[in-house]
Formats: sequence, structure tokens, C-alpha cells
Amino acid sequence: MVCELVVAIIQATHPNMIQTNQQATPPVFASLLQAVSAGTLTKEQVGGAVKSVMAELLKALAAERRAEVARDFADSAMRIIKACYESGGEMANGVQPPPAFVYPPALVDSTLNALIAVAKTSIECRQQAQKEAVRCLRACLLAA
Repeated sequence: MVCELVVAIIQATHPNMIQTNQQATPPVFASLLQAVSAGTLTKEQVGGAVKSVMAELLKALAAERRAEVARDFADSAMRIIKACYESGGEMANGVQPPPAFVYPPALVDSTLNALIAVAKTSIECRQQAQKEAVRCLRACLLAA
């Protein structure tokens, strides 16, 4: 099924493929949501796919140490959640109708916890880099 394809896309590790693959993941997932609206797939089928895809995406995000790649993984997660929210389409007057597929409530806590953990790590790395930059700057100024 498409779920296995999306998981394979997420697992691709070749440096030239990672960003492209992460950009491709949300549109592929959005097509699954359109299939729910069209009646081609059931919410249960898509629910299984979103569980597998998000688990793999969050696992890859937690393991990633390159900031730009981690950003792409996080962006993919955000775009998948947004696609769920917008899956009901949009009315002519701009009103957002109820979604055709709701992001599984059972995944909300684990998704938030994973994203918070990555954000925390990112903040800690940035703070460490700033401390190192200040230390280097002081050393340069004292040497001058």
C-alpha cells in the first residue's frame, strides 16, 4: 500500500534524497485524505497509515542531528497534521468545514512529546553554540 511507500521515503538516508523525500511525504499523505473524502479509502485505513507514517517520521526526527534535515522532518509532520485539519475542504465563503479525517487523538500526546523533545534538544544545542561563540570572542578580544 501507499503507507509502505511513504515509510520507505522517510527512511531514505542518501543525503541528496532526504530533503526531496520529506517534501514529497505530505502531498502523498494528502492524497490519502482525498481518497477518504472520495470514499475510496476508509478512515480506518488512513488511520493505520497515519500511525505508521508518523511513528517513522518522529523516529527519524528524534535520531537526526543535522538541523536542516530535522527541520524538514518536523515540517513534514506539521504538514501532515495540517492536511488532516484541512481534509474537509473549504467552502466558497472561506469557512473551514469539519475535517474528513481527524488526526488520531491517541497520537496527539506522543506527537507533541516527540516534537517538544526535539525542540528542547535544538534549543540546548543553540545555547551551547552561543556560549562557545561568546567564549571565543572573549578570547580573541583578550588576545588583541
